[in-house]
Amino acid sequence: MTRITGSAKRKIVMKDWGRTALEIAKWVLVLWLLWPLRHATSGPVDFTRVLLGILLFIIFAGKVFYDTIIMGILRQRRTSAKQDIITLIGMVAGISLVVGLLIVFVGYAIVQLYQSSSRPQDE
Repeated sequence: MTRITGSAKRKIVMKDWGRTALEIAKWVLVLWLLWPLRHATSGPVDFTRVLLGILLFIIFAGKVFYDTIIMGILRQRRTSAKQDIITLIGMVAGISLVVGLLIVFVGYAIVQLYQSSSRPQDE
């Protein structure tokens, strides 16, 4: 049996804190990128910033989903290389569908917002 020394324990703890800090920093970045959406109805919004925020949200949410659900299922059972490839293709197809639908929804919302702001208001 090997003993873990004090410095090795500190390295393990610092590694865990580093991962946690990185995860928090990623989500803070997403919130900062999406923050202009609060004032979307009152004026123009930086489209590229919001688009980047949405894309990062999708990527980070997909990674969390994969790490918590998919990896838990895969660890419980043995799979072959073919099953892993089929699972990977299915996940890519599913995530692509969700991303595509989100892009269409955001595009539709932007078009509706633009049309409503360009119409003359009747008093």
